[in-house]
Amino acid sequence: MTVYRSEALHGEPLGRTAPSGTLIKQALASVTLADNTPLRVLSRRHDVGGRDLVVRVALSEERQRHEWRELLVGLLFGLPVAIAIAGLGGHWLARRVLGPLDRMAKHAERLTAENLGERLPVENPDDELGHLARVFNLSLARIEESFAQLRRFTADASHELRTPLTAIRTVGEVALQDPRNPDHYREAIGSMLEEVDRLSRLVGSLLVLSRADAGPALRRQELRLVELVKDSASLLEVLADEKGQRIEVHGDPGVTAEVDGLILRQALINLIDNAIKYSPRDSLIRIDVQRDETRAAAIAVSDQGPGIPPADRSRVFERFYRIDEARAREDGGAGLGLSIALWAVQAHGGRIDVQSQEGAGSTFRIVLPETSGPPRMSNSPLGGVKAMMRNKALLSAVLVLACGADAADSMPPLKLVADIPMPGDAVRFDYQSLDPASGRLYIAHMNANQLVVFDTHSRKVVANLDGFDRVHGVWAVPDLGRVYASVTGEHRVAVVDMKTLQTITKVGPITYPDGLAYAPGPGRIFVSDEHGKADAVIDARTNVFVTTIPLGGEAGNTVYDPVSGQILVTVHDPAELAVIDPGSAKIVKRYPLPGVKEPHGVALDVNGRLAFGAGQGNHTLAVFDLASAKVLATHPVGEDPDVLAFDPGLRLLYVSSESGTVSVFREHGKNLVSEGEIVMPHAHTVCVDAKTHLVYFPLENVDGHPILRIMEPAGRASGR
Repeated sequence: MTVYRSEALHGEPLGRTAPSGTLIKQALASVTLADNTPLRVLSRRHDVGGRDLVVRVALSEERQRHEWRELLVGLLFGLPVAIAIAGLGGHWLARRVLGPLDRMAKHAERLTAENLGERLPVENPDDELGHLARVFNLSLARIEESFAQLRRFTADASHELRTPLTAIRTVGEVALQDPRNPDHYREAIGSMLEEVDRLSRLVGSLLVLSRADAGPALRRQELRLVELVKDSASLLEVLADEKGQRIEVHGDPGVTAEVDGLILRQALINLIDNAIKYSPRDSLIRIDVQRDETRAAAIAVSDQGPGIPPADRSRVFERFYRIDEARAREDGGAGLGLSIALWAVQAHGGRIDVQSQEGAGSTFRIVLPETSGPPRMSNSPLGGVKAMMRNKALLSAVLVLACGADAADSMPPLKLVADIPMPGDAVRFDYQSLDPASGRLYIAHMNANQLVVFDTHSRKVVANLDGFDRVHGVWAVPDLGRVYASVTGEHRVAVVDMKTLQTITKVGPITYPDGLAYAPGPGRIFVSDEHGKADAVIDARTNVFVTTIPLGGEAGNTVYDPVSGQILVTVHDPAELAVIDPGSAKIVKRYPLPGVKEPHGVALDVNGRLAFGAGQGNHTLAVFDLASAKVLATHPVGEDPDVLAFDPGLRLLYVSSESGTVSVFREHGKNLVSEGEIVMPHAHTVCVDAKTHLVYFPLENVDGHPILRIMEPAGRASGR
């Protein structure tokens, strides 16, 4: 029953009546009247005089719904407009903010090696983009200076190379104009050889600087600097004696530093040589070794020369810079000695200072970082230099250690004996193997698919065998009367009879046969399977494939150690030397080769118990002591070293590189001393005759033809 209804409802109910017994405490609901008026109804039960009454109160929702409709219409039309305005505004703001960056980028795109002098615009030096532009401009300035130095270096090097070449050409042309007597021709050839020597020194110096820019690895050891200075000075005493000069070394014998003795000696030799060269006759050259006030080791080389003008002191260490052009050329210098000295010192974290007074001489001062603790007496390559200097004829050979710097005249480490024409096309050679009994040299002419047999006694080609598809390795076994050749194109090893030079059989398959070695005990041939990452084993008596020994990485070269009776194999990655027992055909030891990446070529000094491994990945030669199983030293060699050969009689090691560089080392104690390098294109394989000490280099292309170049150590005639 309805007790009361508002007149505004015009008799309409506010919702349905709750059924009898329904419990209504409080409820909200939306109701629409007959005239479509929306209402919001609140219902609640009340107890009035013992009677339950439901009170409903309603409020019109028309106003709220009208506001909602207006809001929706506003959002429908206003939101896209707002988004569009925001997008346009953001685009304008981004263009305004990034405009300087875009202009910088377009300006940078126009920069080339020809207009490095231009700089990026700096519109506001105080904001982040301005700071970026300033930093970029500073980088451009450094790049511009580097390009300028490179241009100067290239121009100077070209000029220095052209001068001796022009002199050689001129002398030759004049000598050939008219018939002359033999004395005239000897004089002309002598003049040409002088220019060739100068050219060799210049190329050697450029090679040293090139390696310096590449950042060579240092073999540091703690040395007494006084002893190092005395050894370096003793190398140049002959030059000083010729001018009546005295070299005096003073200082504290206890001053030590952790240095690479060979590299630091290059700096000392160059400084002392300059002092001798520019000091007058009967003068004194003084060298002092002390610790300065900061406890750093200091070496001062003082002369009594003409001094250096103030304007030139800051430039004397620049490459090819010479104060007196005419005098420097007369003395044979190229202006690279001090550059090499500066590199050698800076490589040790030190510095060189120069103090000079015109007319009163100059002092070059090397300052090295401080070291502490007693010196460790080691097998330094400098230890026996004085004994070697008893014969003055040795001086020029030892000066090769300066690698052709502006020191005294030095001879190349090898001299030419003969160039023998070879058969076949002018294409790549690979390994060689010498049979010392018969004097036959077997040469793998890889890209000609031929095996060349050369008689070293008559110096003639005995045979040129075909049918060896991409032959790589070759190994002569006189005990069996056979030659084994890695026929990589067929993935097999060919067995050739030494007498008939006929192929007996081909053993395989082997993924990529390369270097070979023979173990006489079990009578087995071991083959480096380079890409197969293994060493293959062949029974040499039956010519039957035996097994494969996994190495865990690409195989380098394989050699046999007659003292231990074991096979040694270099492994690329990880860089190590694997030791194989030939009888069981199992790896018994693995020795890491720190400092060497991707070791490939390997040679042995059997008597000295040393192994030499060359890393193709970082152009570094490691000296490995087989007794202590440790790497004793590393030395830089030519790019991509390939084949090594050791002469046990002269204790000389030859390292041939793919780059055409042949590095020559002399073994001294438990280390190597560089005898120098020669540039010989295509000389990436080498073989040495231990009896005659002749060195063989098959060269694929000399004037369009392959040749076999025979050389010998340059100092043999002087009793070396």
